[in-house]
Amino acid sequence: MIVPNSRQRITQQDLSFALEAVAQNARPTAEGGEVRTQDVDLDVLLDSPLLFDALVRSRDLLRVSPWFFYYVLVRQILLDKGVADRSVADYVSALLAHFMQGSRLDGEGESAPRSFVYLVDLIEAVRGARSRQAAFAMEARIGDVALFLSGVFPDAIYHRQTYGRRLPGIEYYEAVGRSGYRSAAKHPPARHAELAEVLGFMASEFRLVRRALNDLSDGYFCMTRGRAESVDRVLRQALYGTGESRDAAPGEDEEAES
Repeated sequence: MIVPNSRQRITQQDLSFALEAVAQNARPTAEGGEVRTQDVDLDVLLDSPLLFDALVRSRDLLRVSPWFFYYVLVRQILLDKGVADRSVADYVSALLAHFMQGSRLDGEGESAPRSFVYLVDLIEAVRGARSRQAAFAMEARIGDVALFLSGVFPDAIYHRQTYGRRLPGIEYYEAVGRSGYRSAAKHPPARHAELAEVLGFMASEFRLVRRALNDLSDGYFCMTRGRAESVDRVLRQALYGTGESRDAAPGEDEEAES
């Protein structure tokens, strides 16, 4: 399952890239030709808009790790939405790094990813869970898959809903994702793994995080780049509430459900 540990997985090469990108504001101490993590304020460095700009403009992303890349992008997008909690950016970036590298959405092994997965199958699997730990992991997986699909592939959902057989729209993914995260947050294993708080936030603010990922996908992921002016894209952004900064504030999902 997803563990919010992107910052812990940042490498020496990632740090070197970051320090080069914001060299005018950083004062690294080098010893033996290496920059040490403890010599810089890592959080300030990772929050720098200069670093975000350098990453999205870079043509040499093989230099950096996926955890570093997604953390910096997710952190800035969430800050733009008013989410300052770094543990949320840590969780969402770890989720992207996990799935974008080809891990199966259904959790069955680490290869041969499915292009699409039915959430109803994952929900049914929870009913057959043999332990609290297994149920906890499956419910968290439901939230993760719902967020990944609705956050990174909103155009696919919109197209299926509009031109297909009236398959579930974005509201379905939001409802299932919130439910999965909410149930997972209440499990004792969530408290033991210190995940209850972040999973609870993901449940209460699922729509806000989904919209942030929609903006990230629209603006910076190559899978959608080049189609930003299409009529379907504009209609989808209007329908799903994306395409504008700070279009929601924390607490929106709770207000919508009250």
